[in-house]
Amino acid sequence: MTYSRKYLSQLEASDLPNQNTLTEVLSTLMAKLYANEAMTLAEKTFICRKLPLIHTDESIANPLDPYDFSTCEEVLFRIRYIIYFNNVNGWYKAYDWRGEIPAHHKERDLEMINRHHVSWYEVIRKTDHEDEILQHISKETRHHIKQIERYCRSQFMGGNRRDYLIKAIILHSKYMYYIVLEYYEENKPVESLKVNSKYIKIDTFSFIHILFRHYAQIIKEYQVGKSYHNENIDYKNLPQELLKIIKYYMSIEHNNFDEQKIYFSTEDGLYAIWFRNIKKDTEGGKTIEQLRVQTFYPVKDPVEIERVSINLPLSQELEGYTFHIAG
Repeated sequence: MTYSRKYLSQLEASDLPNQNTLTEVLSTLMAKLYANEAMTLAEKTFICRKLPLIHTDESIANPLDPYDFSTCEEVLFRIRYIIYFNNVNGWYKAYDWRGEIPAHHKERDLEMINRHHVSWYEVIRKTDHEDEILQHISKETRHHIKQIERYCRSQFMGGNRRDYLIKAIILHSKYMYYIVLEYYEENKPVESLKVNSKYIKIDTFSFIHILFRHYAQIIKEYQVGKSYHNENIDYKNLPQELLKIIKYYMSIEHNNFDEQKIYFSTEDGLYAIWFRNIKKDTEGGKTIEQLRVQTFYPVKDPVEIERVSINLPLSQELEGYTFHIAG
């Protein structure tokens, strides 16, 4: 039996999950874990996160350790990355839900994180991945590494700071890879809808590009002039979030849609979705045009905000979104 990502997320989020249901899920996933059976990333994440809370009958005093299960390696990286993302060399104290992490556990964490850093650097150096997600992730990471190198030169920063920032973005890249991979294990590779004679699509490029450019501000001091999303936008389900917003917009307005951008506001402020016209050759020699979601960001630039108020003076509200429309 396979449990969906959505189902496990709902079970995880429940304050009072059905105890029989939770026991059944844990039992099934534990059996898979011990048998080394294939599991989705969502299933691995669910069971491996629960291991420190599970005790065997033979060892009541000692919980199970995710480090003892090779299946948990990816999950361990994701869990420990969240703890060390701004402390990737472990120079400062680190804490988890139990309090300060003891020195010997911290050393084990850092050894694992460093191992992932070294192996992932070799992955992102490669420029010809057959896998589409890896290709986009590696290209985006290399772009950020170049940005870091330019930034450090312009700020006359030493090699130690440069190397730290590069290590941080490489580890962040792998964390983003797992976020994207987990999403596409259970969702379509392309979300799309037809507007007039063209299709708007949200693909792996859209997802990865937006995640890299407009999230995780705390580790991106080198990205000058960028704006960043807060936690109110569900980044783990970003393609579906974008599709929902675009559908809302198209349901109330597309006579004046300029095929370049959509502006809308929520209680958190003004946002922009930009599109790029992409030509695609099809079987039979035909060429079709598509609008790919290129980027999505909160608008913070006063000049852009003023331009929206002048050029898009009308507004319509739907489901908590206020869409800005030309007169």
